[in-house]
Amino acid sequence: MKVKLTDDEIVLYLSACTRPKVVECVAGATARIALRGDGVSGGAAKMITEAVAEAAASGLLIYRCSSIGSCGVCGKSAGYALRKRASRAGRKGSPMYDRPLYMSGVELRDSFVTMKGHVSIGGCKECVDAALPRIVDLVTAAELRWFPDHLDFDADVKREDHYACKKCEWSGRESYVGRSRAMMGNGTYPSTCPDCGAKNEPFGKRHISIVAGRHSVVKSGAVLREIDP
Repeated sequence: MKVKLTDDEIVLYLSACTRPKVVECVAGATARIALRGDGVSGGAAKMITEAVAEAAASGLLIYRCSSIGSCGVCGKSAGYALRKRASRAGRKGSPMYDRPLYMSGVELRDSFVTMKGHVSIGGCKECVDAALPRIVDLVTAAELRWFPDHLDFDADVKREDHYACKKCEWSGRESYVGRSRAMMGNGTYPSTCPDCGAKNEPFGKRHISIVAGRHSVVKSGAVLREIDP
């Protein structure tokens, strides 16, 4: 049997437990209760605490515009397209559930996999923009790594991965690595060592590879700081 507890019940019944997962759960509930005490809605408090936890866990928050079907913060829904004329499938004006509509949303979690109509952490643009000052304040107060630079929406600030060459042992930022056109012709990918010229072939040996966990925060070509694994 599954029992769902409110934030107040989690703090009341589980505060004495020392298991890491439970401690993390209690900390999240405590943070949401504090935010609600400041007049933040339950949905917004959940999004804010998840964003701060993501910042602490992964070292990165993003602000990516996405299309969403509904907002988990305010509950607003884009709905479905309406039938323009009556048919055997339904009467005129009834919703067509196979044709969902979308509205502007924002994704705060950096993920390779995305789902149309859904965000992992975020909501509609209005709700996220309203919550961003609190997210920035909490992230800054926790002295987490380089998030305020990204949440200032400065287009010149970006994260660059580091690459290494197995042939000549060169290593450096992605902006120095030569790029090749993708096989489908719809983009480019890092492929060529700037030092020895070794090149990754689509089905051949890979000389250039990403260095896991190492990044640089770059603004207008200058490195602000580096993150090492």
